[in-house]
Amino acid sequence: RKFTTRKSSIDDEAIKKEQERNKYLISEEKAKEFLDLHADKITAFIKGKEKFLDYALFANDLFDLCETYYDEDEEDMDLSKRNLVTHLCDFYDEAMQGRVVTSLEWSLKHPDLFLTGYSQPSNAYEQSGLIQLWSLANKKAPELTISCQTEITNAIFHNLNPKVLLAGTFTGQVLLYDIKSKPVPIQKTPMDLGGAFQTHSYPIVSLTVIGTESNSNIISISSDGVLCQWSLANFSRPITRIHIKKRKDERTFAEKTANQIDDIGVLCSAYNPYFNNNILLGSDNNLIYSAAIDETEDKEYIMFSYKGNEGPIYSLDFHPSGPEQIQKHNDLFLSSSADW
Repeated sequence: RKFTTRKSSIDDEAIKKEQERNKYLISEEKAKEFLDLHADKITAFIKGKEKFLDYALFANDLFDLCETYYDEDEEDMDLSKRNLVTHLCDFYDEAMQGRVVTSLEWSLKHPDLFLTGYSQPSNAYEQSGLIQLWSLANKKAPELTISCQTEITNAIFHNLNPKVLLAGTFTGQVLLYDIKSKPVPIQKTPMDLGGAFQTHSYPIVSLTVIGTESNSNIISISSDGVLCQWSLANFSRPITRIHIKKRKDERTFAEKTANQIDDIGVLCSAYNPYFNNNILLGSDNNLIYSAAIDETEDKEYIMFSYKGNEGPIYSLDFHPSGPEQIQKHNDLFLSSSADW
C-alpha cells in the first residue's frame, strides 16, 4: 500500500507539471498572430544578422543544424567502446604552407575564435612570421592574417582586452596588435643591443598578462631565463628585468666548475593569478621551477623545483578553477614533456 500510494503521488505530480508546462506553450494560432504583428521587426532583425546566419547555415559545415548528435544510449556505454575523439575538420590557408604552428589559443571573450602563430616558412631566405585569427564557423579562410618581419615564437590574446593580441618573436621583441586597426604593431619593445636598458636577447618562449582590466602588466620570458615586466603605457623599457638562475644548493659539482653554471633553459611557463608572486617555468633539464616574479632581497628567485618528467618540459597549465575553490584545485597543474 505504501508503494502504491507513493507511485500515485509521483504520477499526480508529473501530471501537474505537464499541465503547468502546457500553459506556456504557444498554439499555432497565437504564433501566426505574433508573426503577422511583428513581421517588419523580424525582417529587419534578420537583415541585420545576415553575416551570422550565413555562418550558421552555409559557411559552417562542421555540424548539421538539423541533426541530433547526442545519443541517450551512450550515457551508460562503456567508455572503452565510445569514440571520445572525432576528427571534424582541418583549418588550412596557403599562407601557412611550410610553417610550424608555434601558438594556439582560444579567445576568452568569443568562444568560437582562436588564434594561431607560425614560424617562418621552411623555404624562406628571409625571416617572416605569421599570425592568423580563425572562427569555428568558417574554416575556409582566416578572419584576420598578420604578417610579421620576424618569426613568431609565442602569441596570445590579451585576456583583459579581447581586441588586443600579443606576440613574442625570435629576436626577443614583444609586439602589440589591435585587431580592429591595421595589421601592424601599435607598440613593440626594443631589441637588446647591449645598451643601458637591457631587455631580451633570446627568443620569447612565454607571454602572460597579469593584473586587472584597469591596471595590467605583461610578463615576457625568454629562453635564457630572463623575465621582463612591461606596462602597456610604456614599451620603451621594462618595469623590472630579472635573470632567473638556479639556486646555489641545486648546482652539481660539474656545474660549479663549468661556465654559466646557473643559467636555466626555459621552454614554457604557467601563471596562477591566485598566487600573485609565483610563476612556474618548464626547463630543458627536465625540471619545473617555481620562481618569484618580483625583486627579492637575496636575488634567489627560484623557490623550489618539481622533478617528475624525464624529458624537456614543453607545456604547463594550471587548473582553471575560480577563487571560491582556491583551497581545492588552484594548486594543481599539468606538465607535458618530450618523454611522452
